[in-house]
Amino acid sequence: MNSALLDRYFRTISGNTQVNATEIRAMNFPDLRTIARIGKRLKGNLAESETIVLSEMGVGMSLRNHLLVG
Repeated sequence: MNSALLDRYFRTISGNTQVNATEIRAMNFPDLRTIARIGKRLKGNLAESETIVLSEMGVGMSLRNHLLVG
């Protein structure tokens, strides 16, 4: 769950600095197949974790660049 995409999404839907269970339940997460693909690609490649997560989630290059820069 530690990714730029989820961080930005959470900050958009919540004004809180702490995460609670209700907010997590309200978030949309990828299906298990997508999570499994992310896990396989991350294995031994943690340096590219943000890029892998964003590409598997179908985030385009321009938005990826925006998320990864700041």
